[in-house]
Amino acid sequence: MELFSQNRKSRSNYRRPSSLGLATTPLPDKSEAKVQYKAMPSSRSHIVAPLKDHLKPEGIVEKVSEVQANYRNLSPVRPMIHKLKDHLKPEGDMAQKSETGTVYRDNHATRPTIHKLRDHSSDVQPEGNMDKNSEYRSTFAKTMKGERAPPAWISDFEKVTIE
Repeated sequence: MELFSQNRKSRSNYRRPSSLGLATTPLPDKSEAKVQYKAMPSSRSHIVAPLKDHLKPEGIVEKVSEVQANYRNLSPVRPMIHKLKDHLKPEGDMAQKSETGTVYRDNHATRPTIHKLRDHSSDVQPEGNMDKNSEYRSTFAKTMKGERAPPAWISDFEKVTIE
């Protein structure tokens, strides 16, 4: 028998009562409690009037109790702010600029102006033919054997723009 067969039913955890060893005899229709049960009426058998209150305070009864006398209301209330009126006025000769204002130097840095050279100006353009007097041709090309393509920047130097 295959272990993972598709056609076989999976095993159930349910067990038959016969395999559990339960009794097969039928149970009685009425239990002992049902046999002894006696129905009682749901209404009152007799109504009793409530007794009148005969208790009255005796002796001296204070209007304010001790707890009420010692009570303090601790709930916070916003306090009243009593502002004093300003009665101070400047006296004497007042200088237009204070000592601090005259000594103060503003040290805030400003963005520097960039003086950029134009790429195609006469200051930057090489003079003469670059193919013949470049360092590449004079030094490195002599040591290499075989045909190599020259770098693009040598042949197209006029077209190069750097932004």
